Amino acid sequence: MGDLVLRIVRYLALALAAMLVLLLLSIGAGFAILTYQPQQAAPLVEWVAQRVLGRELLLGEISALELGTEASVEVRNVSLANPAWAGPGPMLQLGYLRLAINLPSLWDANSSLVREFRARDMALDLQWPEDSDPNWVFALNLPVGTEEKETDSVLFPVIIEHADLSNLQVRYRDPDQDVLTELATLTLERDSATGMSNTRLQGRVNELALGGEGMIGPTSALQTGLDLHLDQQLHLGKLELHARGTVADALALKGADMVIKARAPRSRRVLDVLGLEEVRDGPLRIEGRLADASPGLQIDVEGVLANFGLAVQGVMTRPLELDGVDLEFFAEGPSMAEAGVIFGLEDFQDVPYEVAGHLYREGKRLRLSGGRLKAGTGTLYISGFLPQFPDIDDWQVDIDANDINLAVLGPMAGIDDMPDLICDVAVSYTH
Repeated sequence: MGDLVLRIVRYLALALAAMLVLLLLSIGAGFAILTYQPQQAAPLVEWVAQRVLGRELLLGEISALELGTEASVEVRNVSLANPAWAGPGPMLQLGYLRLAINLPSLWDANSSLVREFRARDMALDLQWPEDSDPNWVFALNLPVGTEEKETDSVLFPVIIEHADLSNLQVRYRDPDQDVLTELATLTLERDSATGMSNTRLQGRVNELALGGEGMIGPTSALQTGLDLHLDQQLHLGKLELHARGTVADALALKGADMVIKARAPRSRRVLDVLGLEEVRDGPLRIEGRLADASPGLQIDVEGVLANFGLAVQGVMTRPLELDGVDLEFFAEGPSMAEAGVIFGLEDFQDVPYEVAGHLYREGKRLRLSGGRLKAGTGTLYISGFLPQFPDIDDWQVDIDANDINLAVLGPMAGIDDMPDLICDVAVSYTH
């Protein structure tokens, strides 16, 4: 879910920046009047938001407004409507907001710079139905010259120097999850001497205690992704997470020296929050190391959940493309059915399993060697080769199975209603 959260934050930040620049452009002609009577800007801001975001925005009060190179706005009792399909309630309700931004940074090639972001009594409703875009995707109607700037070469499109949020509620819903995050406090403070951003949060997620603190930066690294330093700790219930290290180029995933650890004496409540109710409870331990492989990354990950184990070790020279792969993997556990749930796969048999192999990819050449699957009492050995991956018209496979149950293999191959038949198979085939 961490990747989902990052995508949501990045998109909302871009939408916020787009709305602010249009607000400031729209009211620039009335600078003198609006500075001394900011409430007169409310109808104009609401009209601009309707045109830009395609949603109704209601402002209870604009109590302060300053325009210039350093612009700021202070508002109370804000609400932003949901799309029609998401129900009658608002997407956003906000008791108080103060936003100060460096206006020229909106057009800068790097990140937009928010000097101050203060909010309290905030409720955010995020929904992602199965048959529609999520409700945080806005149909941005930007006039010529104010399009979103390209952010592919920027790690964070918005840099916040100081943030102080209190009494914040975020509810996320999709067909599989309903997660309520309640933050009592969330602060971010940039150290002007080092450029590092210090973070701290305290709250709850679905009644599980949530807390964290750490640092990330410096500011130049948040913009360019170069020479990024990170040391963050987070706890959710009994689960403790810690990520620490440096990355020479975070956008290209090069020059990493990172250690990531996760531990919990029990996992039931965290598994429930993740929608994995079918997976058994037990101790959780994950330890991962990313190191520079010049080029690419050296990956070394080991994880244990109850009696399930997973290990991956090797090199990825082009990790963003999932290319240059040379990895060995091993996994075992007491139930293929529960393991399938973890990876979003259904209808696997409830039998013990063990999986191992060596995966290699270079460009279009994809090879699996030494593949082994033990399922129940049977064992299947498999090696294969695709010379034009992802094209699967040409392929080569060697299979040798002993005492394997076809009913166990069927769901793994996407074949339903395979007979409950134990057999030996030896196949070598080229297509």
